[in-house]
Amino acid sequence: MKVFSPSKSLTLKEKRIIGKNIVDAHVRDAYAAAIKAYRHYANRLRQIEKEKLKHLVISGHAVGKL
Repeated sequence: MKVFSPSKSLTLKEKRIIGKNIVDAHVRDAYAAAIKAYRHYANRLRQIEKEKLKHLVISGHAVGKL
């Protein structure tokens, strides 16, 4: 499994902004790290889903049934 490692550590301010409603510092930090990783890969994941959908449509699947 590939591990996401940002080019720089999140600052405390960034963690607080991302996890503004989370009181527990450890949970907030883990949540902020997960969100940062998701945001890093989100665009590529959307592209993959579009490609998968295109492939299914070309293969004859009805869009309404996907």
